[in-house]
Amino acid sequence: MIFALLVGAAASRSEKPEKLLIPALISVWVMGSMVILFVYLSGVTLGELASSTSREFLSALGMHANELGRMYEVSYALLLFTWAESKEPRLRFALLASMGLVMIALMLTFSRGAFLGFIVVNVLFLLWRRNLKTLIFGCLVAAVALLVLPSAVYDRVATGFGRGFGSGSNMISAGRIEFLWLPLLPEVPRSPIYGNGLGSILWSDAMRKGAGVTILAVGHPHNAYLQALLDMGVAGLILVCAYFAHVGKGFRALSADPALSPILRGFYLGAAAGLVSLLIAYLADSSLLPRPEQAFLWLAIGMMYGQRAKAPAHKPGTG
Repeated sequence: MIFALLVGAAASRSEKPEKLLIPALISVWVMGSMVILFVYLSGVTLGELASSTSREFLSALGMHANELGRMYEVSYALLLFTWAESKEPRLRFALLASMGLVMIALMLTFSRGAFLGFIVVNVLFLLWRRNLKTLIFGCLVAAVALLVLPSAVYDRVATGFGRGFGSGSNMISAGRIEFLWLPLLPEVPRSPIYGNGLGSILWSDAMRKGAGVTILAVGHPHNAYLQALLDMGVAGLILVCAYFAHVGKGFRALSADPALSPILRGFYLGAAAGLVSLLIAYLADSSLLPRPEQAFLWLAIGMMYGQRAKAPAHKPGTG
């Protein structure tokens, strides 16, 4: 959040806030290249990386594969929408190359939540653009992508689907339903209004009595909304959701502001799409509170507040 405040201060003082996208673009390349090089140097195969037993493989980089995937889906949204609005050839090429890098890095996380978020971003791109040419082009690109995707991606996506052993809703959710969400639900009525405190899963009855047996021995519920309900109660969940609704509304307003450059309008619309994709992915993981994976989202939030502070005040009688 301090990072967002600093970005906001810089954006409010800058004559061209678009220049703040340059360090963001550099960050995208650093974070994307990190995973690609790590996987390449490790010599691990895609099949091994896609296995459910390899979910901690990328944690040596400091973030879980699911966290990296969500970070990439937001950065991809920013790149895609900015690219669509940019008219400058060199910038468009840089953004396109960055999208390619991010897509490869996202694929290597084998995060099903990130895959879903990626699809959500692209669907929103087609819906919000409302352009027949864009729709046809998007469908063609999707068809080509489906043909060239490695089989390991399909194996990962299909985990838990089918019949017999190793299938069913519990396998699809990686044990979340039976061994996390259901055991934790009785904790909600204990303090429904203001919750049980941050990280309350650690001292919940379910964890104290059955850690590793009737409930997975983990540090968070793997559902951001359930975590907010347990930790901050109904009041906290409503406040946090209301804040994100406020942020989303702010992004959409700036994306339609004719006073801004096309690049910034595309950037803010991409931020809105990234926010939606995150909130959907949070149904099965993470937290609504600020986290490292939200770095690019908070960059956009900081720029949004800086842009608002920079906007000229409306004078009475000036229309």
